[in-house]
Amino acid sequence: METFRYSCDYCSYLIETRRPWPDFNSSGQIQGLMAFVYCSTCDKTKKYTIVRYEKPLSSLADIWLSDIPRRVRMVCHKCKNPVYFAIPPESVKCPRCKKGTFEVFEHLEEDFDKSPVPPPQSPLRVKQNSKTIRIPKPTVVIDSAEHMGYRFERFTNWFAGTLRRRLLFGDYTLLGMEGEVAVGRKTLPDLVNSIIQDRKDFIEKSQAGGRRQRPGLSEQWCRTAGNSCVPLSSFG
Repeated sequence: METFRYSCDYCSYLIETRRPWPDFNSSGQIQGLMAFVYCSTCDKTKKYTIVRYEKPLSSLADIWLSDIPRRVRMVCHKCKNPVYFAIPPESVKCPRCKKGTFEVFEHLEEDFDKSPVPPPQSPLRVKQNSKTIRIPKPTVVIDSAEHMGYRFERFTNWFAGTLRRRLLFGDYTLLGMEGEVAVGRKTLPDLVNSIIQDRKDFIEKSQAGGRRQRPGLSEQWCRTAGNSCVPLSSFG
């Protein structure tokens, strides 16, 4: 069963749900669908029957037929409020902090097969007044419109995971530091287009980003052969 993870974009509270699976009766027929759903009012994950068929189905393929009579129940049995196994972005408020909303959380897992160079083994270290201090691993926030950008699976020693949501500026930032850290990624053709054709908009966004404490622009050149990308430079 596939597990869905969601994290509050304000306090990082993490919840999990699971996609529906068939509920078989004693005769081996499908009588409904079950799922682990989340109720934000009760702040609990519950195992519920969310679909009940009037007549049991003999094949999994019949689940996709829209004309089969069924009863769908996506409300909490206790508080009668909605429950979710798939949470739409920015739709469910976190019951803990009551300020953020839940976004899809992608936990980072090391993948050695996709990179010829092994990931860094040392954990993230921060020094203050010549002393090393321990800090929790930050979560990278990726703009929802960024689809062909950087991946962070190799950096489990540095980052806890990733979230996707719409960013007002830049393509990458850190959760809780959106007003201080912003990184924009530009391929070489995109950078040329921004400077020549979309120059006004590019300058306005660069000036807005410059008011942050840690702005940055990452240029990226993509090789045609092998379809691999090599970062050229990064400056802030």
